[in-house]
Amino acid sequence: MELRCEVRGDVGHALLSTAPSACCGSGTPRTDVTSFGTSTGTSHSIEISWTACDCCDTCRCVGPIEEVDVSLGVLAPGFHTVTAGSLSCAIEHFPPMPTCRPGAADDARFSRYLYSDQSFAATVRATTFGGCGCQPRLSSATPASLDLASVSLCDCCDVCDCIDGGYEVSIDLGALPLGDHTVVIPHGVATTTVVARGTTRPIDPPTSLRIVPPDASVVSAGPPIWWAVVGGAETVCCVEPAPVVDRGIGPAGEIVLSVASANTTDCECVGAPVAFEAWFPLLDLTPGEHVVRAGDVVYAVRVL
Repeated sequence: MELRCEVRGDVGHALLSTAPSACCGSGTPRTDVTSFGTSTGTSHSIEISWTACDCCDTCRCVGPIEEVDVSLGVLAPGFHTVTAGSLSCAIEHFPPMPTCRPGAADDARFSRYLYSDQSFAATVRATTFGGCGCQPRLSSATPASLDLASVSLCDCCDVCDCIDGGYEVSIDLGALPLGDHTVVIPHGVATTTVVARGTTRPIDPPTSLRIVPPDASVVSAGPPIWWAVVGGAETVCCVEPAPVVDRGIGPAGEIVLSVASANTTDCECVGAPVAFEAWFPLLDLTPGEHVVRAGDVVYAVRVL
């Protein structure tokens, strides 16, 4: 047998030339990797077994010989030792660590009201500061901490003669639990409220629609999210409008956006229509032509 080690990206690989212990007409090798920490790094032990056919116990050969590419998974920085029987090889994996600096965001797009089966998505923009060749990240936003107030700029080129035109980072954190969730935004805080289906009440259909595409003029990261801004009015007395946007499919295959109210209580007085605009992410738009309809307003979207 022969054993070689290499790293592709951050994934370790062991290239193992192996054969059954007898002279066989055909066979299939199987490998099992056990990894554990040591005082000097990480050890990966490869066990090999063969399912061989048409073997000749008296023949003076071994075969068939196959090279097996064994994945060791994403390697932690450090020293790695790989063993397979009496063979061994070593990997020194010390990838360059990203250098990041924080910066304040100046705009955050997200939904203020969601159903419990809808994802919390957001797009954060930073256009008032910049570097050269930077990669933006939004590492501060997690389902447990919805912080959309800052963007990290990583791996910038400090000696390059350029200025990035701005940054846009989008995230999709999946569904949030029922209830109110505090969202840290540029220059303050807001709330996203998650409600169960069947607890909202109907309101008049939307009266306006505009689509905000990803900004191709800035450096972007994360999934490219197209945002639908749905406008309408809700008759309220002493509470603010609470529009929940839902997405469906129309008879011609178009995307249909409807709206309901998450308000369950209000003052006992004569209300008045109060206008609103609700941001809603059009997630998972495939390349091609799409038609979006909200009320009587129709919008055509072309995704490259």
